[in-house]
Amino acid sequence: MKIEAAWAVAVLAVGAAACAPVARADSPGLAVLRSEDGLPANRYTSQHQMSCGSRVFELVVESPGPVRLTGLKVDGVAVPAAQLQAINAQVPERSWFQGIASSCTSARQSLTLQLSSPQGAVTIPLSFKDGVLVPAAPAR
Repeated sequence: MKIEAAWAVAVLAVGAAACAPVARADSPGLAVLRSEDGLPANRYTSQHQMSCGSRVFELVVESPGPVRLTGLKVDGVAVPAAQLQAINAQVPERSWFQGIASSCTSARQSLTLQLSSPQGAVTIPLSFKDGVLVPAAPAR
């Protein structure tokens, strides 16, 4: 399936709980974004705003390879850069953004970044309590 879209549309994609798969031009079975001149888009930025529980989340994702979460706000307050760096450190070097899953209550919110990579699906869980990002527990 190929999606023909103007670059202006590719730059701003506002999603709810998930967005359509978009990836590299040579990834079989995945959609391709094209710039206004018809060439495959090498990089794109997508912006997502979603309500989860009693909170509003805004995410800015740059893709492909590697995917980078370049902005994350909760109720208009930016998550510190150090926490964004910790999230991005979990992303494989070759990866493509697929979507966002969510699970929410009024006090706890959970977002899962869904990525694909040559090794398969990758998920990065983000947990929040009362709108504050809770650091992941260390691996045992």
